[in-house]
Amino acid sequence: MWKFISQYLFERKSSKANIFSSIAQCPNLWFSFDIPNTLQLLNDSTNDFLEANFSLINSPCEIDSESINLLFRNIHTIKGNARTYGFNLIRNSVHFAENTYDKIRKNPEVPYERKLLLEQLEQVKRDVDLFVHVNDVVLDRGN
Repeated sequence: MWKFISQYLFERKSSKANIFSSIAQCPNLWFSFDIPNTLQLLNDSTNDFLEANFSLINSPCEIDSESINLLFRNIHTIKGNARTYGFNLIRNSVHFAENTYDKIRKNPEVPYERKLLLEQLEQVKRDVDLFVHVNDVVLDRGN
């Protein structure tokens, strides 16, 4: 676990360089379909999953096992999509949220801390936004 945390912190320190490297290594073809580029599709998909999770977490209703499973599936999908393209910074920040959901899912006695869950989702959102910025602005691959 400590190895993962130290790797994550190292990646956060040099995130723009890592993002540039991750995106630059993807063939330009991946980012130039006739439809909006792949990273924008990833961003849109991620935002949909994040919005669903924000809504569930902010809901005044009691969170049940079905809701926790949905939170987990949504965040797991975001992580898988990021992994597909080698976007490790996104994958790693999502991993923290995924672990939190998994603990709650496996042990109903684990406290459901809305503030922590929201902070983790905000971090994922910031990381995805940073990737989109590097792709669109720094690499000038935006629409």
